[in-house]
Amino acid sequence: MVRHLLAVALKERVTSAIALRKRTKEWFRTSWRHRYAASYHESACSTAMGIARSYLRLKRTGVRVGEPRANRLRITLHQSLSRIKDGALRVTVRPGVYLYFPLADAVRHKRWPEWSVHKLGEVTLTKRSVVLPFQVPEEPKRTAEATVGIDLNLRHADMLSDAMSERVPLDRLANAQSRFQRLRESVQRRMPKNLQRQRRVLRHHRNRQRNVVTDMVRKDVAPEIVKLAGGRNIAFEDLSKMPRGNGPSRDLRRKLSRWTCGLLQREVERRSPARIVYVNPKGTSQECPRCGGKVSHPAWRKARCANCGDFDRDRMASANIMSRGHRLLWGQPLAPSARASAAELARWTPERDSEGPTRPKPYDG
Repeated sequence: MVRHLLAVALKERVTSAIALRKRTKEWFRTSWRHRYAASYHESACSTAMGIARSYLRLKRTGVRVGEPRANRLRITLHQSLSRIKDGALRVTVRPGVYLYFPLADAVRHKRWPEWSVHKLGEVTLTKRSVVLPFQVPEEPKRTAEATVGIDLNLRHADMLSDAMSERVPLDRLANAQSRFQRLRESVQRRMPKNLQRQRRVLRHHRNRQRNVVTDMVRKDVAPEIVKLAGGRNIAFEDLSKMPRGNGPSRDLRRKLSRWTCGLLQREVERRSPARIVYVNPKGTSQECPRCGGKVSHPAWRKARCANCGDFDRDRMASANIMSRGHRLLWGQPLAPSARASAAELARWTPERDSEGPTRPKPYDG
């Protein structure tokens, strides 16, 4: 079934499983409907389109691949075709005809009592195994009393609340990306004519860069940020709509295009036990954290308020992010005492920068 659907998808250039199912509906009715339920047609169309998309993607990138074939004995069942009944997996072949798979090994799994009470997903049958996915809902994150604001930059992330200030270095991420960028430029200079080999080598280095950076974020940076947050709520800037292609120089545009802020925010959100909120980034570096007035920038990373004095620009932005996050979570502005404490931690003090950041205190709220 899948082989025929795959041939139709490639020959007629079908772009979706729904369109493929509509085009082969009559063929399935005459050839397979008396043997299998209609949901098998839907599952086979999804499998065939997955193989077709992978083949076309590899072909576009210049990889030498043969004609795709569906030789593996594997099927992903529609949710309506399977259910767990009397300690066994019941699979519907067609109305009134069922197959039963005993689950003696599955029930010995340590998470079986916890997972089996939830809804069963799309079961996958292979030659040697049965894969049972369960739709386990995520546990709701708690709302702590305190919030920490995080200002993400290319080289560091500034964390600030009313009781702690921390700067997490991100140089390792930027250095890894710069190293791979220089490596790709070297490959392009050494292979100016053999474009096919050049694409293959560049794709290899691009995949290596993605794996190295992702590994750093997941194993080092994100766990460190969550640990330093100390159980507080975390407020980020909503950078999803930030234009990445604009910048004063080509080098800055390139750095913004490969910035890993989205990956880092998602990993922190996945690991944090407390709530994560995203605030409007407009004006976080232009507003005084104490009086709310507009600030000027007389020097690099220095912000000056006419009423309140000088602030570190990044820590000041973290204080404003924290204040906006608190308002989103609790529906009321930050207490004046907490706002004043955060403003004092954001003061411009070159001596403190040379000594290093202050260590956070764990929060028990």
